[in-house]
Order: sequence, then structure tokens, then C-alpha cells
Amino acid sequence: MKSPKYHIIDPGMASQLAGDNYQGLLTNGDRLGRTIDTFTMAQLRPLLALHTPSIRAYHLRDQGGAHEIDLVLESATGQIAGIEIKAANHVNQSDAKHLAWLRDTLGPTFTKGLVLHTGAMTYPLGPRLWASPIASLWR
Repeated sequence: MKSPKYHIIDPGMASQLAGDNYQGLLTNGDRLGRTIDTFTMAQLRPLLALHTPSIRAYHLRDQGGAHEIDLVLESATGQIAGIEIKAANHVNQSDAKHLAWLRDTLGPTFTKGLVLHTGAMTYPLGPRLWASPIASLWR
């Protein structure tokens, strides 16, 4: 299923509306993860809007709910890339399992999968799958 996923673009405003504060985010991994997702999407949104030719962005969840990917990008030529966002300094292959599923399902149409994380290193997670810092969006 391709469907939109809505984010409040300002993560500070989203946290305020949710009643979060600094201490609350640090003690609740789910809330921290959602805030990191919102922040990362706020950074990606203008980059996608400026890309020519256009890239369409989706959130993917299969009908059974077994697979979910934060962001699926589709080029005008039908090539697909997937992005997972993790509030972790280090990620491993299990963090890319849904991207691996999409890669194996789509075959050569799937060009790359990225697990964006809060750490500092870029490293491979498998064929066409990479871990990369969120900060790499600005490099």
C-alpha cells in the first residue's frame, strides 16, 4: 500500500503539541524516535522538492503490517529507493530488514536502501543497503 505519512514540519512545534520536553524525549525511546523522524523528514522535504526530475515520496506499509518503510522514493523512470530513520548511533542488518524485503521483492528496480541514523559513520548493511548518518544530508 502506498499512502502518505503526515509530519508536522517543525519538530519543536510537534514536541510542544505532544506535551514533550527534553527529559521526556530522553526517557521515552518511542517519542524520541518520532521526533528524529519528524526532524529528518523536515530536512528531506526541501531536497526532494528541488530535485529535477521530480521524485515522489511515500510511506509504505504492506497490507498485513509485516513490513513498513519510513520513506519510499520513486523516480520518474520508476526506480525505487527506500529510507529508514533510526534514533540510534549504530544500526545493523536487522534495522534494514524491511529494506532488504523491498529490494528482494522489486529486484533491479530497487536501487538503494538507506538506514539514516544519529551516529557518525557510513557503512554497508548488505547488497544495495547502507547505513548513513542523518548529518550526511548536509554533506
